[in-house]
Amino acid sequence: MRLHTSEPEGQAFAGRVLLSEMTGSELILHCETELGRLTVTTPRRDIAGGQTSVWVGLDTDRALFFDNGSERRVNL
Repeated sequence: MRLHTSEPEGQAFAGRVLLSEMTGSELILHCETELGRLTVTTPRRDIAGGQTSVWVGLDTDRALFFDNGSERRVNL
């Protein structure tokens, strides 16, 4: 996933930032989206502090998927 402050080209969905946490050089954003709640880690320089909405872009070539029951990785 990649975070954007404006709607990017390609597959993406809007998210509302519920909570942001700074951890050194990274920012952890807890977001509410149409897919449910997501927690995303991004470099602090990519997203300004106090950002209330973001766009989450999906890069399915780099995504990892896990089975909810077994918690094992699923190869698509």
